[in-house]
Amino acid sequence: LNLMQESPDIRSLSTLQQLIRILNLFHEECISRDLRFGIWCPVCLLEFTEPSVLPCQHVVCLPCLQRCIQQRRPSCPKCREELPNDFTPTTSLKIKAALKQQADIRCFCNSFFLEVVSRFCLSEGQRPEEGVVELLFSLLISANGGIYRTRELTPFLECVDNSPVVRSVLPKLLLQYSFDQVKTHIQAYLKNLEENILGWEDRTELYLLFVNCFQDTLLCSKAQEGEHGGEHQEEIRFLSRIARKQTPDRQNDPVEFLLNIARLRICLICAAKLLERRLCSVEEPAGEQRVDEYLQQVRAVCEYSGNDWLRVYLLRAFHRCCGMDCIHFLLNSPTWRWIFPAKLLSLQKMIPTNI
Repeated sequence: LNLMQESPDIRSLSTLQQLIRILNLFHEECISRDLRFGIWCPVCLLEFTEPSVLPCQHVVCLPCLQRCIQQRRPSCPKCREELPNDFTPTTSLKIKAALKQQADIRCFCNSFFLEVVSRFCLSEGQRPEEGVVELLFSLLISANGGIYRTRELTPFLECVDNSPVVRSVLPKLLLQYSFDQVKTHIQAYLKNLEENILGWEDRTELYLLFVNCFQDTLLCSKAQEGEHGGEHQEEIRFLSRIARKQTPDRQNDPVEFLLNIARLRICLICAAKLLERRLCSVEEPAGEQRVDEYLQQVRAVCEYSGNDWLRVYLLRAFHRCCGMDCIHFLLNSPTWRWIFPAKLLSLQKMIPTNI
């Protein structure tokens, strides 16, 4: 509290660094003497869940200790002191209680830190310092001796994930200011995750998380700005660039590529709503022309992309708006058959009663 009152600018990099130091000092002072050897197992290097205290007072997780004994290595993995023949490893309730107390303190500190970051460092209407953005992104990944691990947005270096977890809280907070400002940092974060932490099978989930993050941000921005006449024209121009493949691909500019996917998904949702209004003939003639122009660009994207998942996404959005009866109507209308994947149209010809 003194730091917040005395600091001339609580949003500055130096104030944030001081806050991190203060929280770490407070955390260290609160650590129980029972945890003087740390909270990590010296064998598996993971945070204790079943701590077992040895006669030498070192602490090892129970599964690791049992494996050592089974492999006829009855000694402390830390100091190599021989274990007595009558020693029976058990979980220490005292250490577990100390670990829980420390975890609670750490949780409170993390919540306070996130509150300060979101409310002051990243307050609405004021662009954050470049150094603040860089520091916050550096907190999301821990690098130790060539071993990279993900972390939550926390001031404590020892808080790392046992298995990789990708979080979008920070990008969401930052994207409310300027995509251009945070693009480089998100790019570096993605590259770090791809090259040092995540396997190939995890990358789809990574990209999907960021697409959802971008989509939420764009939708919030649209809701705040409200509907206006030029919005559809801007989206039509964007769809035209997508159809003509004039946007960056994933290899050249992965962040821009993911942002464009988010924009395209929003355009497809909008197209589903416009299609509903078009079928119901609720538009004035001038409005019908704008709707037709929009849907023509969506059709161009679907036909030139070679990706039927765009049609599937559009159909799902339309189904949420109108239901299955309207889907059947479109399927039987030559005007709107372009909305459906070619395989589905082929199936309809073969077994029309079941499609």
